[in-house]
Amino acid sequence: MAVIQIVRVEYRSGPKADLEAAMKSIVDTTQKADGCITSRLIQNSEKEDSYVILEEWESQEKANKDNEADYVVEFLDNYKDNLEISIHKFNIM
Repeated sequence: MAVIQIVRVEYRSGPKADLEAAMKSIVDTTQKADGCITSRLIQNSEKEDSYVILEEWESQEKANKDNEADYVVEFLDNYKDNLEISIHKFNIM
């Protein structure tokens, strides 16, 4: 069953230009991952420090596997003090 994963990213501090480049890289790499149908980076038009990464996956298992990929873990390690991140998972009906 296809799933949607919404990753909310709230910027707190640090070099924002580096953050945006890193998030764009994450989205580009995710787009190429096995089972990814689409991945998009969206910035809140009313709150510039708020982002969403919107992903559609063939299955929750493939999304979970990508969430543990080295490039994701490295991003989280590099920005853990600068961001508040939450992941929300939905089944497509």
